[in-house]
Amino acid sequence: MANEKILVVEDEKSLSGVLRYNLEKSGYRVIVCEDGPAGLRCARQERPDLLLLDVMLPGLDGFEVLRQLRRSHAMPVLMLTAKGTETDRVAGLKGGADDYMSKPFSVAELLARVEALLRRARPGPAPRRVRDIERIGDVEMDRDRREVRVSGRRVLLGASELEAFGLLVEADGKLVEDSALARVLGGACGKDLEEALDGIRRELGREGARITGAPGGYRLRLD
Repeated sequence: MANEKILVVEDEKSLSGVLRYNLEKSGYRVIVCEDGPAGLRCARQERPDLLLLDVMLPGLDGFEVLRQLRRSHAMPVLMLTAKGTETDRVAGLKGGADDYMSKPFSVAELLARVEALLRRARPGPAPRRVRDIERIGDVEMDRDRREVRVSGRRVLLGASELEAFGLLVEADGKLVEDSALARVLGGACGKDLEEALDGIRRELGREGARITGAPGGYRLRLD
């Protein structure tokens, strides 16, 4: 849907410029702030449809901006983290971020994730659900809360990871094609798709072995 408003809070001018150009080219209205306090003020005043939030910011870091914002605002938040910092990813998801991307990232993947987050946030009829809560072994998927738990412990999955795992759960042991998983994982394919699914496996711990590859896709082992 064109003309949705996106706030980019990023102090690296070269990156914020690239983001602005590509988001505007895709039909979005874009506001850019270069430090934490300005980003927080702008988010409260402008009420954007989506926030792209860097972790390392002057004044207030991204985690603090997110913490303060979540007291009163529920807009989708996609956090941008330094490459390979697992602690940033976990802290962002625990703090209320909807998804995360590690730098460097492809613009195509970012645009796909932005569209996926906005699509879920748009008003409309509730999606058809098989059941409110799905249980497979020690894995429990709560669709109302958009949570996955293993033996009662909440698993920290980003929005795109949660959607991909949901496809596997709903397939009820049948094959989910690579292309379907790639669509919800920001266009990841080949090795990138396998790495994305490996990330989900790691978060599921011992239950991650249920996600198995097969010719043309993946399935969730039910036994």
